[in-house]
Amino acid sequence: MYNKEKEIRFKVKEGDIRNYIDSFLEHLGGTLKGNHYILDNSKGKIDWLLYEFIPGFQLVIGDVYMKQSTVVERELEANTDHLHIGIFKSGVIHHQFEDDSEVLGPQESKDIFISNGLFPIEAHLPSYQYSAVGIKIKRGTFSQLLPHSDALLEELFPSNTPMRYHLKKNNEVEMLMDEIFHSMTLKDWKNPLVMAKGLEIFTFVIQSIQVSKGSDELYGLHIEDYNRLIEIKEKLLSNFEQKVVLEELATEFGISVSKLKRDFKILFNTSVYQYFMNAKMDEAYKRLQSGKYSVSEIAYDLGYKNLATFSRMFKKVKGLSPTDVAVIK
Repeated sequence: MYNKEKEIRFKVKEGDIRNYIDSFLEHLGGTLKGNHYILDNSKGKIDWLLYEFIPGFQLVIGDVYMKQSTVVERELEANTDHLHIGIFKSGVIHHQFEDDSEVLGPQESKDIFISNGLFPIEAHLPSYQYSAVGIKIKRGTFSQLLPHSDALLEELFPSNTPMRYHLKKNNEVEMLMDEIFHSMTLKDWKNPLVMAKGLEIFTFVIQSIQVSKGSDELYGLHIEDYNRLIEIKEKLLSNFEQKVVLEELATEFGISVSKLKRDFKILFNTSVYQYFMNAKMDEAYKRLQSGKYSVSEIAYDLGYKNLATFSRMFKKVKGLSPTDVAVIK
């Protein structure tokens, strides 16, 4: 039986963005020059700009593409004082299920995620490139910038209840995301323009939350939902030969299909099918690199009855054929 190679896995304490950079430098490598973090090695590529132009308001913007399976365990804050906002601009996701019935990609992500630091989330850095803006803001700074929105913050996170919300970007935020990434390409005036756009994005995101609260557009995840999703994830990863059927999965865990799809998207920023397929192809990639198994052995072991289907799927997800990986030592 195949012994699964260890993935890159490390912990980051939630809160200050510097915690992330310190852990990334230690476990992935790269360099930090001023406010610019760059990683470009066999593990992957990261290009981040970091800003803290107001005390308690931190902004990170840039691109990520990991070549190796990488999991970041986010440790809880003892006394959470931060609001965490992630806005995804783009990501190329290739997905095709075994029976060719569903094909997805490339696509633009239109997602915003908002949380406090009370979910012990494992973030799987995907094997496709994505661009995003991250904002970490202390509650005191939030109150200084938007004093009229204190009630909104308490409504979203009553008594520091563990919560994570998902929201689609509106046109204003979409436009500002384009502008802030364009500002990154400028030689002159880059820093002030990026900082200004970062504040605008934050303001419009909070405004969008205010408008959307109480509707289906703003969907929250409670701690019991989180625990259920971890069990679902473990079931998916326990058997790569299985065929995932949402109706059966939802029934087994006592929820509706619509809730399963919404909750999974909120926590993992991908669909159940996409998550399973990416994990499956990550496993195939590691086995190919080990040199211990043939392409056909791996395909059949992962539940594929047709070698051509496996090869086509692998290339869609990883961007190269299985035989190309097999010769990489």
